[in-house]
Amino acid sequence: MAIIKEDTRYYEKSERKIVNIEEAKDFVRDYFEENRIDEHDGVAFVVKDLAFQLTASNGELSYSKEKISLLLEESNTSFMHYDAALLVAINILERHEQLPGNLGEWLANHLKGTIKRPARSGPNKYKNLPRDFAIAMAVYKLIDKGFFPTRNDSSEANSACDVVSSVIGKLGYNLGYDAVKKIWNSYSHLR
Repeated sequence: MAIIKEDTRYYEKSERKIVNIEEAKDFVRDYFEENRIDEHDGVAFVVKDLAFQLTASNGELSYSKEKISLLLEESNTSFMHYDAALLVAINILERHEQLPGNLGEWLANHLKGTIKRPARSGPNKYKNLPRDFAIAMAVYKLIDKGFFPTRNDSSEANSACDVVSSVIGKLGYNLGYDAVKKIWNSYSHLR
C-alpha cells in the first residue's frame, strides 16, 4: 500500500487513515499548538464574530443602517453587542470613513458617558467556546482520518474522543473522555 505525506504526518493513501495512535496524538497536539486556544476569551470570540457579521468577504464593511440599528438596539441590554458596536465604530474610523448617523450619535454618547456598557449577568456561557470548538474540530479531523468519534464503555480506548482527551490532558486541560464526548456531541452537527 502506498504511503503519502500529508499535514506533516503519514497516512495510508487508500483510506487516508492515520497509521497509529501515536501519530494521531501528534496530529492533535500539532492542531492545538497551531490554534493556541488558551489565548482566546470566549466573549471576545463572540464579539469579534458579531462585528465580523458586518464585514463582507473581501474585508470591506458591509453595514447597512438596518444592521447598525439592530446592533445598537441590542447594545442597550447586551455587553457583547455593546463591545461589537465599539469594534465596528473603530473599524470604520480606522478606514477614515464617516460613521453612519446612528452609530456616530451612539459613539458620541459613549464618549460623553451618557450611555453605559451593560453589565455582565450570570455565568459566562461563552467562556469555553473557543476551547470547545477546537476540541470538536480536532475530533472531526480524526474522524476524517478514519477514527470512530466515540466508543462504548467496554471497547478499547482508541476513539477520536479518547485521543483528543489524552492529548489535551497533557496540555493542561483537565477533561476526560466523557467531557470530550459531551463536547463532541454538542458539536456533532459538524459531521
